[in-house]
Amino acid sequence: MSTDLPPPMTPPDCNLRGLPWMPLETGRLLDSDLFLLSTGDEFKAAVALWCKSWNQIPGGSLPSDERLLEALSGSRSWKKVRDMAMRGWVKCSDGRLYHPVIADLAVQAWDGRQVHMEGVDAKKSRQQRWREQLKELSARLRDVGVTPPANPTKAELEHLIALHVDGHVDAQPSTKASRSPSTRDATEMANKGEGQGERQGELIPPVPDGTAPPPGVSSHGASPGGGAGKRSSAEAARPDDVPEKVWQDYLALRKKHRAPLTDTALDGIAREAATARITLTRALEVCCEAGWRGFNAGWYAKRIGDDRGPSGGHGQPRSNAGRHSGFTHEHSDYYDQGVPDDGSIPA
Repeated sequence: MSTDLPPPMTPPDCNLRGLPWMPLETGRLLDSDLFLLSTGDEFKAAVALWCKSWNQIPGGSLPSDERLLEALSGSRSWKKVRDMAMRGWVKCSDGRLYHPVIADLAVQAWDGRQVHMEGVDAKKSRQQRWREQLKELSARLRDVGVTPPANPTKAELEHLIALHVDGHVDAQPSTKASRSPSTRDATEMANKGEGQGERQGELIPPVPDGTAPPPGVSSHGASPGGGAGKRSSAEAARPDDVPEKVWQDYLALRKKHRAPLTDTALDGIAREAATARITLTRALEVCCEAGWRGFNAGWYAKRIGDDRGPSGGHGQPRSNAGRHSGFTHEHSDYYDQGVPDDGSIPA
């Protein structure tokens, strides 16, 4: 390479391969000396070299070898057309030929391509970060025995984290998650069995004093037949967490069946709702939708197509269902211990 020659007119890494077009300034071309002075063969060879230079590296350049130039031009009479076809081309210090107009267009195209590729790389980075966040959120759910839904959004996973991990019981339960063990945890959960502090992949914490509630004690902390646990036979009052519209719809349904809604009957529905891991409001909505005067966790499992039975779970919280009975959040973890074994519904 000679130091007396001008520097290359395009960057050495200028790569325009894959671009299906090359800009053509028609006004400038029609006013050029080449267009006015060249023959058809000369003009054809000149345009062919412009186009071939576009996919050379660096883009906008040509080799200085005469045999290569003849091949790139496609001309059958290269010696006759060479001088006019090579009009404007300059040899630079890297030993290659550059045309100032073509080189300028190549630099513009290369700058645009770099900006585009930077945007593509940034998009890939964002997508990778998003996938990693979804993976981390899903892992947190699996750690507490909740199987994430298929193809979840980040918002759905964050909602489930708030509900099942952070313990935000006011969050609306999701019907897409499951409390059943994930496929990869199935073998591990089967080996643990029951009576080992876990059930269906869900941890059962001890009560504050380290003991379980006595077997004969009901949800209210008194024996099932004791006077302390009895309620009035008058019509039940609407719990604060049940919307007025849902309450009135259910009362109308009970009236249609000639079955007044007593506190005892409502307590039974709340227990079954806790077994099904849904809120009392949702249980009453299902009764209205299905025309049931009462609610049973087994019926509900069959209605939603869950063959795991009442204890299979659907990722629903149990704490809301116990609010009617005046339980604290601490006691609600043992709420379903008062559910009859036969799954019957109190009157």
